[in-house]
Amino acid sequence: MFEIIYQDDLNEVQRLEIINVAHVGAFLTLLKIELSYLTQELTELDIQPDNPNAFMTDYIIVKTRKEHLVELIEFLNLRIEEHHKLHFPEQPGQAIST
Repeated sequence: MFEIIYQDDLNEVQRLEIINVAHVGAFLTLLKIELSYLTQELTELDIQPDNPNAFMTDYIIVKTRKEHLVELIEFLNLRIEEHHKLHFPEQPGQAIST
């Protein structure tokens, strides 16, 4: 389980606890749709795991530009693939679609 913290377009802090990796894709899809309606004047993306050895725990997302969201999706896909190779070597990981 990990938590995503981000600011919405009204500068209100939103917190999401995500238990299932499949929920990450749903969240990012919604965020990507929301970002398409916002201006390009948003602040930088900040992803900081509290524990660099942990698998997707406590990532922080601050207002982001769309191109950084693509980088985030690519990063999460790599982490998901690494996790599946470690725990399920006979099955490919399920990636998040962009």
